[in-house]
Amino acid sequence: LSPLDGRYRAAVSPLADHLSEAGLNRARVEVEVEWIIALTDRSLFETQPLTAEQKDRLRLLYLDFGQAEIDWLAEREAVTRHDVKAVEYLVRDRLAALGLDAIAELTHFACTSEDINSLAYALTVKRAALDVWLPALREVIAKVAALAEEHRDAPMLARTHGQPATPTTMGKELAVFAWRLERVEKQVAASEFLAKFSGATGTWSAHLAADPDADWQAIAREYIEGLGIGFNP
Repeated sequence: LSPLDGRYRAAVSPLADHLSEAGLNRARVEVEVEWIIALTDRSLFETQPLTAEQKDRLRLLYLDFGQAEIDWLAEREAVTRHDVKAVEYLVRDRLAALGLDAIAELTHFACTSEDINSLAYALTVKRAALDVWLPALREVIAKVAALAEEHRDAPMLARTHGQPATPTTMGKELAVFAWRLERVEKQVAASEFLAKFSGATGTWSAHLAADPDADWQAIAREYIEGLGIGFNP
């Protein structure tokens, strides 16, 4: 689709761990699994909190997400024609394999696809930006800044309007780019990553119909913020 898929693939391949169909589906599984854990932790719908061992085994669904899951989802999506629905079926299938059939109905509870996608995209973009892209940018800044220091006294003729003008140094010109990149780094590092988790029309209607006494806005906020994402009401 672009040079990033071709000649520059080697330089950006770490981003594919997050910004790919497989990376997105892994995040979707994570969102579904953590939602089940959030519901059972609160003993909602007469459930009991999972044991630490059960949670660890359940979280392996996304921590060990690999080729087997990718292939499984591809087969199901060819039938469902719906990517998030295929993820839901995957989680249900694995719950049965783990002997957790009793909580299978909590899978995707009161969620619309955009709840899952909103949070999954926020997780993948945040991790790609903060864990992969920013460290690479900071390395570039450090190298440019070091070159600026190294060549701070190296004279060169500057230009304006395409003509020779007053003198400058190679170090000064490099420092300009280092400073500009530092501004970009700060702007990206300060980015907000938000997600909604409020049902099909943003009213928590299905949630309230199932349990009108629960504070679903507070539950959704705590759940989203627990994953390191900002709550978008």
